[in-house]
Amino acid sequence: MGDDTTIIENEYESYTDIPTYLRHRYSQIGKYDVNITICNCINCSIYELESVVGIPISNPSYITNDTLVLNENATFVLTLGNSSETTCFLDFDDSYYEMIYERFTGDTIISVHAYYTYNLFSSNVYCENHFGNYSDSKKIIVQIPISGMIVNTTMIYATYGTIIPISIHLEYGSDIEFMDDCDGRTCGEFVGNGNLSAVFLFNTNNIPSYGIFNISLCASNDLNSECKFVLGKMTKALKSILLDKTPIVGTPGEAIVISATCDNGSMISFQFFTGNTENFITMTYPDNTLTSSINYVYDKIGVYELSVAAANNISAAIDTANVIIEYPIPDLNDVFRSSVTNVSDTSMEVTLIGHFDGGIHDPTFVMISCDFGEGTPNVVQPVSLTPNDEDVDFELKHKYEDFGQYTINCTLYNNVSKQVFIEHASVGVPISGLGISVSASAVGVNRTINFKVHVDSGSNLDYSIEPGDGNVLTDIKRSNTNWTDPDYTIVSYMYSRPDTAYTVNVKAVNVFGEVGPENLEITILVDYAIPELMLITDLYHQVYKQETFVLKPVNAMDYPPAAPVRCVWIIKGQQPESNEPEELLTMAEHLHGISVNEPGNYTTLVLCSNTVSKVAASASFIAEITIDGLSIQNVPGVLNIDKYITAEISLNTGSHIYFTINFGDGSNPESAMRYTNEMVPFQYKYQTSGMYNISVSTVNHVSNQSIIVTITVQKPVKCNETQIKVTDFETGLRNMTAIRDGIGGKLNITIDVTPGMLIPTDVLLNISYTSGYNDVTFKIPDYPYTIVIPEYNITGNFKLLMTLYNKISTCNFTIPFQVQELPRSPNISMPILPVIYTFPIGVFEVNVTYGSHYTITLDFGNGHVENITVENERGFKRFDFSEYIYPLPGYYSVKIYLRNEFVYFVTEKELTVVGDLPNMTLVTNSPVEFKLDNNLLTSTFKLEINPEDRLPLDCNLKVDFGDSQENLVNMTSINDDIQWTHVYPSPNYYYVHINVSTLFDIKHFEATMRVQVPLSEVTIRKNIPKQSEEEDTYIVGTALQFTAVHNSGTGANYTWTFINKDSGSVYHTEVTNATHIILVMGDIGSYLVYVVANNGLGLPRNATDVLQIVPNGIITKFDYMSKSSIGEYNVFNLELLDEYNIPPYSYDDLCINLSLGMFYSGFHQQKYIA
Repeated sequence: MGDDTTIIENEYESYTDIPTYLRHRYSQIGKYDVNITICNCINCSIYELESVVGIPISNPSYITNDTLVLNENATFVLTLGNSSETTCFLDFDDSYYEMIYERFTGDTIISVHAYYTYNLFSSNVYCENHFGNYSDSKKIIVQIPISGMIVNTTMIYATYGTIIPISIHLEYGSDIEFMDDCDGRTCGEFVGNGNLSAVFLFNTNNIPSYGIFNISLCASNDLNSECKFVLGKMTKALKSILLDKTPIVGTPGEAIVISATCDNGSMISFQFFTGNTENFITMTYPDNTLTSSINYVYDKIGVYELSVAAANNISAAIDTANVIIEYPIPDLNDVFRSSVTNVSDTSMEVTLIGHFDGGIHDPTFVMISCDFGEGTPNVVQPVSLTPNDEDVDFELKHKYEDFGQYTINCTLYNNVSKQVFIEHASVGVPISGLGISVSASAVGVNRTINFKVHVDSGSNLDYSIEPGDGNVLTDIKRSNTNWTDPDYTIVSYMYSRPDTAYTVNVKAVNVFGEVGPENLEITILVDYAIPELMLITDLYHQVYKQETFVLKPVNAMDYPPAAPVRCVWIIKGQQPESNEPEELLTMAEHLHGISVNEPGNYTTLVLCSNTVSKVAASASFIAEITIDGLSIQNVPGVLNIDKYITAEISLNTGSHIYFTINFGDGSNPESAMRYTNEMVPFQYKYQTSGMYNISVSTVNHVSNQSIIVTITVQKPVKCNETQIKVTDFETGLRNMTAIRDGIGGKLNITIDVTPGMLIPTDVLLNISYTSGYNDVTFKIPDYPYTIVIPEYNITGNFKLLMTLYNKISTCNFTIPFQVQELPRSPNISMPILPVIYTFPIGVFEVNVTYGSHYTITLDFGNGHVENITVENERGFKRFDFSEYIYPLPGYYSVKIYLRNEFVYFVTEKELTVVGDLPNMTLVTNSPVEFKLDNNLLTSTFKLEINPEDRLPLDCNLKVDFGDSQENLVNMTSINDDIQWTHVYPSPNYYYVHINVSTLFDIKHFEATMRVQVPLSEVTIRKNIPKQSEEEDTYIVGTALQFTAVHNSGTGANYTWTFINKDSGSVYHTEVTNATHIILVMGDIGSYLVYVVANNGLGLPRNATDVLQIVPNGIITKFDYMSKSSIGEYNVFNLELLDEYNIPPYSYDDLCINLSLGMFYSGFHQQKYIA
């Protein structure tokens, strides 16, 4: 079994095809050579087999760094579990790879590798043995750590609405991402993000409020991060500052508040200069405070110049004001003493005496201002108080312009205090010459009477009046009366009860004394007055009839007069006007009768009076005469419609009459107005004949009357305007007659006299026939009218003799008519359909077996018509129409008509005229992009047709899309380009076949559809090991394979170009649709490899690469130890000569690769050692 074990099986007596199984369990992992010998008595057969014993790959893992610093080693840890005889390939994704051989161990394999460019790498591992494989991939980000961050500022001052640039620079770093943090929010954007230098554009509008803020500017990648901080102050510019100038005053030794406010700004510093020597106070606020105030004590009186300045880092402002410091007014007693209370002399002057007690210790300046209460400007006077132990007095005088009572307001004040005092003064004259009079000696109860009070002199008077009924009238004032001219005051009063005599007293009072009461010597009579009256009657009265008038109070609650009332009635408008005195004992409702003899407008006036009052009332009315004796004259019983009716309306009596005439024909009534019973003429013309009722109605305000008269209106027959139309009763053909049932049938006709015109109902119509039948005479009550004419046995032309007449006119008419034979439905044959439009369509055959006077019409459906007319012929007829060629193909409705005046037949058939197929060109949108997102592709196909060839056509369209899908469409016309779409399932080349056919023609089209995926970016890959780690260097004469690699894309053509960089000449050019080429580089030098990939979709993709072709050294001697033991060194001697067998002095960039071929159990491991 290859492991020094022999297995012997039992002998078999005979050969069979039953398999024999030899089982053996190996104790060690390895590869074994198995020898099997099969013998019988004749000979033996020996078989050699190879058996591999091992362990599958189990529990593999692959771990490496996620991020890595540039130029530092990455550690790759590969664990395969307890596997055996496994080969692994480790690709670092930077053109370097490593072969790892693993025998029986389950240890962890650790490899290190350094990356020299920063990028994202994909490290791939692939392992396999006889029992399975394992692969994995890890992403490694290789970057340069960030260090050396510099920011060009550490402090900024900002205002809203600005952009502030901040420069940032890093000494080292890669894949850099800049970030900002302004107290928890983003406040700008970076320009140049990803480079070592960037500019942060700080947007001040992102700061929520004024004040101090911090900006954190950080740069980071996957390895580390570094931050710098910038302190910011968001301030608002101030425009102006304003001191609180509500007077700034104070007293020595007491603190005063000084306040100032800015209209705008933030983070403001206020500095107050008090004006007291060099003292100043500074107040600073870190927020949006706009107002600042201080408390300051001045120790001396005086006027100080105060100023305050406000500033922040953006702007500044200043304001000034004066501060007044002085002592307050001392506490004073009995400040004013008024010289007078009442002024009665002619000077009208008031003197006020001011008094200050002694003991004034501080100098004080006082102003005195007095308002004397009459609207004149205040009297203002200064007083200076110096330290003094004695009293101080002063005077203020004022002269009044008018009498009255005045309130005097005086104010003592200075800048720090004030005192207010109030005095009163009366200015006027004493009372003299008081008297009273009355406006009437008698007055009604609850009616107004005026008392007139007068004085010879006096001012500011208060009156009181006693009317004599126990009441007293007070609060009657009169002011500013001149004492030289008499004055009057009128007081109104109403007594509430009657009496024969009341005594009136009056009294007057002012500040100088009281006068009265004075007695009124006359006697006042008070009685009930007549209430307000109203007179009521009807508006319209009849002449000669006594009408009733009602006289009563307007208010039913008014009480009656205490004495009888005398009333006089007057009728205005009647000649002579009547005056009828009447005495009433009560003012309750009273009836009075009055009549007039003439129609007209009247006014009745009643005048009532008693001892204390007079009242009048009036009412108007209209007197009219009643209507009687209405009649209509000169109305005829029958009226010609062409003439006017002329008649008159008459009345026996009446006045102010309104006439209405209705003529009974739907027209608007006519109206008229007459003031007397004079005759009313009228004239009217009717428009249509008939019987009408003429009604006349009359009305005035006291009566009405109406009457009706009947009139007949007729229209005469006018021969020159009248027509008689004869119409077949059943078919409705005018001016014709017909026999419905052939020879011998009856003739039913309808007679219509003057269609559309109204004919009088008494018109008669007489009809006679040329055939000799009896005449018919009848009235025509309604039109049209139907009569039956006897049978006619022959066809031909005949006449009807008609007489139309009434009482006033007669008209004779001769009506021709024709007797025809009705044709039967024809038998029609038509050619076979469809036809080609360039050939005749054949003969149309029409057979008519019966009829006369008819026409056959053939309508070809395109405007072409042919006619055949048959006159008075009878019996079988056959008609052939000539051949016809249609000018254009299409669908036509061919019709054949058979008709005369009474019958109508039509036969219709559809004819299809087919033309030749037009010239067409197939256009596709190949190549077409295959959409990877939804695996759908829309391809378009279009048959373009020449505009002059777009004709009506009946054809079929069959499309084979080349992917086992077909489309069959029947088209009734080709009037435009034919276009359709198709969705292909996958990218490929598809061969499309299209057939367009008619009954007489067929056209075939072919196209190739290229369905492709757009090309992604292309790179160049070489599939042989490089001869140098520094650059792509290969030995001259080596066959190189170049492959164009891209992630997606199909159907591309590749153009390869190799350019010698030393000479600039093109070394090789090749075009292929394969992704790779193989080229033997036979010349030494530096080359630029350039490939262009293009599949017709989007822009072409291209890539470049460089390679170096170097000469090959010749190995002339290679000695080594053929055998060695484990643990002993093997020595290899290698001698190189150039192509001329001369040892070179030096060899630049020489790379020696030693291949150690190690064979164990058929596995080979190869390592390249530089």
